[in-house]
Order: sequence, then C-alpha cells, then structure tokens
Amino acid sequence: MQEGEIVLARLNAAFSGQRHDLAIGRNVSPDRTEWIEGLLAKGMDRLDGHDIDLLVFRAISTVGGVATFKFALARFLSVMIQAPAYSSMTTSDAHMILPKLEHAAFETWPKEERRAILEALELWADRRIIEATSEGYDPEAKAMLEWVEARRHLI
Repeated sequence: MQEGEIVLARLNAAFSGQRHDLAIGRNVSPDRTEWIEGLLAKGMDRLDGHDIDLLVFRAISTVGGVATFKFALARFLSVMIQAPAYSSMTTSDAHMILPKLEHAAFETWPKEERRAILEALELWADRRIIEATSEGYDPEAKAMLEWVEARRHLI
C-alpha cells in the first residue's frame, strides 16, 4: 500500500493534462444535455464530488468517451483518497468502474496512467476494507483489490 500523498501525486502527474471529449450534440445523450451544459458552464475544473461521481458513472455510456472517463476517473479517485468517508455516498463503485476500465482498453493506456489508476484503486480499496473491519464486509473493495492484483504486471 502506498502513502496517500505519493498516490495522489502520481495520479495528478499522469492525468493533469487529460482533457474530456464532451461535445453537446456529438457524444452526449439527449437526456443528459442539460446536465452537461450545466457542468460545462460551471467549469470542468470546478466540479464537486457529486458531479465527478455522476460523470464517472455516466461516462462512455451516456456522455463522452474514453477521454471523459479518464478525466473524471482520475478526479474521482483523488476525491475518494482525500475524503474516504464520501465512498458510502457514491454511485460509482467497482461494479461499474472496473467494466468501464476494460471497455476503455485500460491495458493499452500509457504506463504512467495504468500505474496511477492501479495504485489509486488499491489505496481506496485498502482504506475501505480497514473501515469495513468494524462495520462489515465490503465486496466492492475486495473486487477492486482482486482486479488490481490481476493487473499488477502492467506496471
């Protein structure tokens, strides 16, 4: 397990220049247009945790493509590492993030990006498991750790 500051630094370095590919009328489902217009008006670098969570959840499926997913996922994982208590309130979790990583051809991403995501997922899952020890079992965190372990060879 990595220290949080190191994981965050690698995540920020790997994705600091990541741009989204949101374009109204091109890759935004009609029922998401108003929501995306609101995000774009707010400023994509000013999104709160709830907006980022929903963007991860909706990326690739109803808004944006792989670029938007990368943009949102890096920011989402940063929030999860800095404010782990927020995890219990999120829509995005292993059951939807991991399949999207597969769909986004994670294994072909640049090595720095793969390393940053794997380390961030591992840290988030480790923290959740520690917290769950007193509160119960966290199968989503366990699934993340298994997914990370199966891809550790990519870094």
